[in-house]
Amino acid sequence: MKKIIRSLVFYTLAIYLVSELIPGFKINTDLRGLIISGLCLALLFNFVNPVLKFLFLPINLITLGLFSFVSQVITFYLFLKILPDYFNIRPWDFPGYDLSGLGIHFNPFTVSPFLTIILSTGLISIIVSVLLMLV
Repeated sequence: MKKIIRSLVFYTLAIYLVSELIPGFKINTDLRGLIISGLCLALLFNFVNPVLKFLFLPINLITLGLFSFVSQVITFYLFLKILPDYFNIRPWDFPGYDLSGLGIHFNPFTVSPFLTIILSTGLISIIVSVLLMLV
């Protein structure tokens, strides 16, 4: 029970933080809907994602574990299809980034909804992992 409540809180917080950090990922619901979506995402990542990882095990072994991120993206996409009215995924403009001293320059471009889903999945995974390490 304690693990489920912890997952609920962590995934709810991660969804909220991602909606604040990524302009193309917006929440269309109130606090109650956010908690419901956090519970749904926690259940999907704790029950469906391991099944997908098992199904993709041969491909995952060939790619040395790099394909496991695809199962997370599929799980997150399934989450978005279960609760379509709660979130708005749309394209957004990346303004570009320039670190001339280090020789790093990113030109401005438009981020597609598909790339927004991939970025959101990665950011949610990172946030939940950091929170699990802190507890």
